[in-house]
Amino acid sequence: MRYPTKISEFVPWLVARAGVWKTTPAAVGLSVLQATAVDNAAKALQTAFDDAQKARQASKNATEVQNEALRDAMTQLQLDIRIIDAFAAASANPATVFAAAELDPPKVPVPVAPPGAVTNVTVGIDINTGATILRWKGDNPGGSANVSYIIRRKLTPNAEFTFIGSAGSSGPDARTFTDSTLPQGVDSVTYLINATRGSQTGPAVQVQVRFGTVGSGGNATAMVVGTSDVKLAA
Repeated sequence: MRYPTKISEFVPWLVARAGVWKTTPAAVGLSVLQATAVDNAAKALQTAFDDAQKARQASKNATEVQNEALRDAMTQLQLDIRIIDAFAAASANPATVFAAAELDPPKVPVPVAPPGAVTNVTVGIDINTGATILRWKGDNPGGSANVSYIIRRKLTPNAEFTFIGSAGSSGPDARTFTDSTLPQGVDSVTYLINATRGSQTGPAVQVQVRFGTVGSGGNATAMVVGTSDVKLAA
């Protein structure tokens, strides 16, 4: 036999049938005592269900009143704190004002340290284009944002480093740079990588890469043969 399992549907279903059974118990094979018992249970359930519904609605209403009071209190608090801040800033001893208000004084902003060094540089070859792919890690201080990486390159030991591109610190291409302009036939190249944020720069890392081939098919390879921290000219 099936009957509703959701209480909002089960309660009226049971109340209706219990009333019928109490009226004509013999017609459904129940004694008067049995039919009366289920009818009383159904009525008690109906009362409990109604009380629970009212309690939930009352709780919802109380929560809405509470949230409205909270919004009003926060608005007034923020207004008063702005007034206290302004009063403290104009006073001879701001700390005394904040102590009297039992508020913590505003924290003095601490400048974020410059970006950190580039580490764990690896190099690979794009098998489809032959481009050199540089990857690295960056150890930047907490609170850093909008850090980018500048990549410079030189093809011979005595040449000057030339800017060839930049990479961001977030997103799918973070801390990755593809050098697709490297001339063919180059045996080695030296890259200079450093992090920058605004006018601040981190220590530059010099990365020497050597190219070669491997296997009978002559597949191109690249490997880092040396890294070092260097100082950029001011």
